[in-house]
Amino acid sequence: MYANLIDANGKVIATVPIASDGTYNFANVPQNATGLTVQLSTTQGVVGQNKPATTLPTGWVTTGENKNGQAGTADGTANGEIPVTTATTNITTQNFGIQQVPESAVNSQTIGLNPGGTVNTTVNPNWFATSNVGANPNTQDYNGGTVENIRITAFPSNATSITIGTTTYYPNAGAIPGTCPTATCLAWPVGGVTVPAPGGVPSQTISVDPIDGQVIVVMPFVAIDNAGKEDPTPGSVTLIYTSILPVKLISFNASVNNCNSVISWKSATELGLQKYTVEYSTNGINFNPINTVPANGDNSTYNTTHQSNEGVIYYRLKMVDKDGSISYSNVVVLKVNCKTATVFLGANPITNGSLKVNLANVTGGINAKLVSTTGQLVITKTIFNGSNDIDVKRLAAGVYYLKLEGTDLKNSYKIIIK
Repeated sequence: MYANLIDANGKVIATVPIASDGTYNFANVPQNATGLTVQLSTTQGVVGQNKPATTLPTGWVTTGENKNGQAGTADGTANGEIPVTTATTNITTQNFGIQQVPESAVNSQTIGLNPGGTVNTTVNPNWFATSNVGANPNTQDYNGGTVENIRITAFPSNATSITIGTTTYYPNAGAIPGTCPTATCLAWPVGGVTVPAPGGVPSQTISVDPIDGQVIVVMPFVAIDNAGKEDPTPGSVTLIYTSILPVKLISFNASVNNCNSVISWKSATELGLQKYTVEYSTNGINFNPINTVPANGDNSTYNTTHQSNEGVIYYRLKMVDKDGSISYSNVVVLKVNCKTATVFLGANPITNGSLKVNLANVTGGINAKLVSTTGQLVITKTIFNGSNDIDVKRLAAGVYYLKLEGTDLKNSYKIIIK
C-alpha cells in the first residue's frame, strides 16, 4: 500500500509506502499549498505524473477517513482520499480506515427424499456458518470483527416458499390470486431478507418448501459484519433432493401442549404404504422410535404425542411400504421450554427492612408490586431470575400483599412487616 500526495491539478508530488504499523510520512512538501489530496492506493504514484487509481487490496474496503485525527472532518465520503492544506508546521493524523470484508460459507447437503406437497425442510443453521465445498472459507470476519447478520440475497431456486422466523415469503405473493395463502406471508422483497446471525449462525429458524420432484434448492447469502460491510462474493446453502415419496404428505407438524410434543401429519396419497413410525432425536443425527401406526389410506390424518424434554427435539416419519422398503419424511424441529417458574421468599415476617424474593425459571422481568390491605400500591419494582431485595424500611408495620406478574408467573403472597 502507498500514500500518494496529489496536487490541485491531479499530479503526484510525493509518494511513500505505508509502513507495517500503518503509518506514512511525507517530507519536504510545499508550504501553504491548497487543493492537495492524500491518496491511499495499491499503486505507487510517479512524481510529476497523473495520480493512479485509488485502490485497495482484493477483499478490502474503505470504512472512512478522519482529518487531523477527528472523525467526520474529511470530505464526507469514504473514498480513500483526504483533502489537506499545508502550513508552516507539521501536519499529523490524516487517518484512513480500511477493513477486510467478511467471508460467506458454501455448504451443500444431500437431503435425499423430497416429501412433496407443502412440506418444508428445516435448514440446519450451522450450514450457513460452515463450508463443506472445495476450499471455500467458513462464514467469518477478520481483524477482530464479527459477523452479526446474513442476508439471503435472492429467493431460493426450485422452491415454492421460504419461511424465516414466523414469516413466509413467496416469489409472487399477491401478484397472482391464491399465492399468499396465510396472513403472515409476503412477496420476496427486492434486495432479499436480512437475518440476525451472531457468528454466522442464524438465530431465526429458516425452512424451505421445495417444488416436487428430484430438484436442487439453492439459497444464496452474504455475511454482514459488525461494521455493516457485506461479503461481495455470496456464499450459498444447497439442498439436494434425490428421491421422491410413494407417499405424498399434505402436512407434517410438531407443537407443544402441556410439555408434550404433539406430532401430526396428513397424507394425500399412500401408494403401497404399510405403516408410519414416528421417530425423534436430540441431536438431529441419531433417531429413536416413539410410536408406530398403520396406514389408513389416502387423505388420512394422524397424530401422536411424545413427552418432551427441555431443549431442541427433531422429529421425522419413517414410512414402511408393504414390500419392506423404507423412506423418510423431512425433519421438523421443536424447541421445548417447560421449566416451571418458582418463587422463594425470605424470612416472613420481615424484621430487617428487606423483603427477599428468589426467582427461578422465569421469562424476562417480573413486575413486583407491594399493596396495602386497603389496596394502595406502596412499592413497585422489576425483578429477575435470581436473588432480589425489595427495600421496605420506609413502610409501617403491618400486613401487605406482594403481587408478582410476568409472562409465565402470576402469584400473590401475604407479607408481614414488623
